Amino acid sequence: MNTDPNKSIFYTMRKHIQHYNPEKYWKYRNIVTDPNNKTSKIIKVLMLYKIKKSDAYNNASFGTNINSGAYFKTPPKLPHGLNGIIISHHARLGGGVNYTSASNYC
Repeated sequence: MNTDPNKSIFYTMRKHIQHYNPEKYWKYRNIVTDPNNKTSKIIKVLMLYKIKKSDAYNNASFGTNINSGAYFKTPPKLPHGLNGIIISHHARLGGGVNYTSASNYC
């Protein structure tokens, strides 16, 4: 049985249970926060809704708004998912960083 947490049924189950699919979340977030992205506003609103729904379920906020928000050089590594992370809308964060639960970044 494959027990690699990144390639197993457990990873798929975790995405469903935690209401957080990292690939989709960060793809949507990059589209929503980029003011130069030409995606229609209604699509951005629907994507923002899905992002905020994941945030709310996990008691988190990654500073996301339409055409603005926190800047991430690369999507962060979240070993526990989104749970308990609050990041300011004005934050600028580097790449390749592990963020832990119950942390605040301004």
